Amino acid sequence: MKKTILAFAMATALVVSLQSCGSNEATEETTETVEEATPEFTAYGDEFDASTPISIADFTTSMQEKESMEGLVIEANISEVCQEEGCWMRVKNEGGDDIFVTFNDHQFVIPKDLMNNRVIIYGTGMKKTVSVADLQHYAADAGATAKEIAAITEPKDEIQINATGLLVY
Repeated sequence: MKKTILAFAMATALVVSLQSCGSNEATEETTETVEEATPEFTAYGDEFDASTPISIADFTTSMQEKESMEGLVIEANISEVCQEEGCWMRVKNEGGDDIFVTFNDHQFVIPKDLMNNRVIIYGTGMKKTVSVADLQHYAADAGATAKEIAAITEPKDEIQINATGLLVY
């Protein structure tokens, strides 16, 4: 399509320049239609409408007074990915701890090298108390040392997202 538009533009420019060389008549302006570039992404899980995502900041603010939120569409940047399977990720939260994202009962996995990629997440947000065993498991998945894993001795209350669909840019 881009080659066709470029060829059309070049042919139009040639015709206009030839017309202007041979006569004193006013030449018509030509306009060309340029397709708007759309970012490329890889989709995982369920399809969803990603046209109106909210920010992580808006999500965390909304979750202060709620236990859960369904049908979320959130835009964020990936800060960490499970290095064992790609079965979870964390997204950056400038206002606090990064948000832990699971993939709906391991419905899908993502590549392990997606840190800092932009993502749009579709799913359910929830408050959860994460057990010491789970925190240690996630730390091991992330590549923590045995000493770092052993230092985890308390459960943690956090906001999480159970994603049923992702668009990774």
